[in-house]
Amino acid sequence: MRFPLLFWVFLSGVFVFLEICLRLNNNRLITKTNQTKNRLSQKWSNLDLSNIDPNMSQDELKKLAAEYDEHVKLCVAQYGNWANALKSENSQHMPDFNGEFLNVVGGLRVTADAPKANKQRFFIFGGSTVFCGEVSDKFTLCSQIQAEINHHKFSTAVVNFGRHGSTLENRVIYLKLCDLRKGDLVLFWFGVNELGWKLLEGKTNPHWFPRIFFVISQGLKFSSQFLSVFALLSKCFDLFFLQPFFQIYAFLETRRSLGELKKLSQIRGFRYKVILQPNLLTKLVRSPREEAMYEIFLSKDKGRITKILLDGNYPRFKGLLDRFNGADASEIFTQSDQEVFADWVHLNTEGNRISAKFIFDSFNAAGSFNDLD
Repeated sequence: MRFPLLFWVFLSGVFVFLEICLRLNNNRLITKTNQTKNRLSQKWSNLDLSNIDPNMSQDELKKLAAEYDEHVKLCVAQYGNWANALKSENSQHMPDFNGEFLNVVGGLRVTADAPKANKQRFFIFGGSTVFCGEVSDKFTLCSQIQAEINHHKFSTAVVNFGRHGSTLENRVIYLKLCDLRKGDLVLFWFGVNELGWKLLEGKTNPHWFPRIFFVISQGLKFSSQFLSVFALLSKCFDLFFLQPFFQIYAFLETRRSLGELKKLSQIRGFRYKVILQPNLLTKLVRSPREEAMYEIFLSKDKGRITKILLDGNYPRFKGLLDRFNGADASEIFTQSDQEVFADWVHLNTEGNRISAKFIFDSFNAAGSFNDLD
């Protein structure tokens, strides 16, 4: 009996040590990121610094700044550090914000020209690709869907439930709190945040079992600063255990959340659709700037890991679409070299317009909208 007891005491001690290493490493990265933000805030005040890599060079920052057209610069500059208040994906409301280009009212991004008097509401859920902080209110994905609806004279108001960093799991939890009426429409624009990379980066808190894998990985990374052998162990562990495990875990969580969404629609009487979103990695024909972004993204660890996760989970997500009333928008830009991406996943105005047309047509083909008459 002594051996099993000593074994579990030893294992518990190792886990506690790795958890301490993880917390120390997180504090170090936070400090480094804040130092970088403070150093660059004056020179690059026109950029949102909330997600800038602390290791990014001055040349990379210049290139990043050059990629934003004047309109995007104005939008990003306007809410700038306000985006730092959006860090917690589990908080249900964002702070209100009143600006020339970007407005948040009642914790939700404003949808331009949404009719206050309406017969039907269209709730659109997703992450930052639904919030659309890169463009002004008039050119968000939701506002351009609203423009399509208004053009066809349907009495439907679009509501933007985009939230930075949110996953389908998080948005389904929020959906349960919404005052939905029978006949309302619900869209989940999903794919990128559900790949599993948020778990790998610790931006989503998994349950206790996945947490063990994450803590071991971060503990090895932290220890590699002192012994080079840990660097090799860290890479092997991530490649053969962590990435495949979190890839499958993320897929299973997404499938479970889709099941909850389907049951909820049956109980509460709303009509829903899930649409798999496009990204730069699914666009085969790219503009010169998009090609440069693609190469830069894949030159970084996050880009390479994201591609591995995407190659594994996007086919799995596509396999769920028929079962959960879905549609595939992942390849709507595949055969065009038209520039539609602001970065590897966020769309510019034209990208939002094309996506909005796809979404509207998907719902309209099913007769989902109410006519004004």
